[in-house]
Amino acid sequence: MNPRERSLMMVLLLILAVFGGIYLAWTKVLAPLRDYNAQIENLEDEVFKKEKANQMVLVDKARFIKDWGKKSLPKSPNQAVLDYAKYLDPLLQKSGLKIDQINNPNLNELKVAAPNGKKAGHIPLLFNVNAKGDVKSLATALE
Repeated sequence: MNPRERSLMMVLLLILAVFGGIYLAWTKVLAPLRDYNAQIENLEDEVFKKEKANQMVLVDKARFIKDWGKKSLPKSPNQAVLDYAKYLDPLLQKSGLKIDQINNPNLNELKVAAPNGKKAGHIPLLFNVNAKGDVKSLATALE
């Protein structure tokens, strides 16, 4: 082998070594790094979407609580009984029932314990209603 062929072979080996190094760097470092970055970006997008959905749920929950707070009875049991009795009497009359008597619940018996010793989130008000009417009127009242 003459010096010219030897130097040409060295250049070719050097070129092969450079391209081989680039190939190895690409396959072992850069390509997996690119895939991991894409995966991280996808997961960050997914987290962002879930956080946005969670915020919407919290906003909807707050709106729901606010709306139902307006529709619910007051916290005072005495006032709740009065308000519900005021609501119940015209409702039953409008349905076609002839009301004989509406007995308000005994406020002394309204203590309700929740399971597991927790405080109850509500107190049921049990009204006894004596009325006369047909099945259609009763169904209308219950609706």
